[in-house]
Order: sequence, then structure tokens, then C-alpha cells
Amino acid sequence: MATIEELGNGLKERLVTIATLRSVEWLPPDQINAPMAVIVPSTIQFHARSGDGQHVTFDVTLYIAPAQAGSMRGAEKVLPYLEKSGAQSVKAAIEADTTLGGKASSVPRITWHNFDALKAYNGAEYWGAIFEVEVRD
Repeated sequence: MATIEELGNGLKERLVTIATLRSVEWLPPDQINAPMAVIVPSTIQFHARSGDGQHVTFDVTLYIAPAQAGSMRGAEKVLPYLEKSGAQSVKAAIEADTTLGGKASSVPRITWHNFDALKAYNGAEYWGAIFEVEVRD
């Protein structure tokens, strides 16, 4: 069974393949250096599995912050990350290896659920999108 940190780092390794992201952080950093992604654990479910112990369903919230809210055309910078395919697609980057480097058994769900110009972080606002990603060990 992979640790929570290993699963988070496996997800991070998938997202660093998106060349337009300046950085990808597992757990919130002190400041946003847009364009970047931040991965935060949100829900962890422990399940008994017959014969081989426990397995974990690990939900993370993934924040994509491509531009500060005051930047011109900032909203347009979010859109490529929401696409189902392409070099900037979050979905495509994760689905290119749903084992997250052998740490996970699958990533059955990637849900984009918020697109907002006013994501505040440490006193600054960013254009961004929020994804929920389910990872199974």
C-alpha cells in the first residue's frame, strides 16, 4: 500500500509534465508563483480488502492558478487546463499514467468543478480552476 505522500507525489509527477506550469506543489506553499498547481488532500477513505489488508481511496483538491486576477485575459489562460486533451490538459496529464508511477491502482475520477477569477491566496487573487481527483492505491 502506498503512503498518502507517495500518492500525492505521484500526482505531482503527472502534473509536472504540463510544461506551462511553472511549479506544482504537494501541499500549499507560502505563495503562489503563477502559473502553478497546488495539490491538497481533501478526503481519505480506508477500506478493508479481503486477503491483503487495507486499501485507500484518496481524494485531493487540485488548484490550478495560471494568472493573477488583475492580469489581462487571465480567464483565457485557465481554459486550456480544462480541456479533455492537449498539452495543457490536466485530465490528459493524469490519464497518461493512472498508476501515478506505480503508486496507485487507478485514478477513476477527475472532476473540474469551479472556475473563478477570485481565488484568494495569501492576500492575492488568481484566476483559477479547482479539480477533485480520486486516487485509489
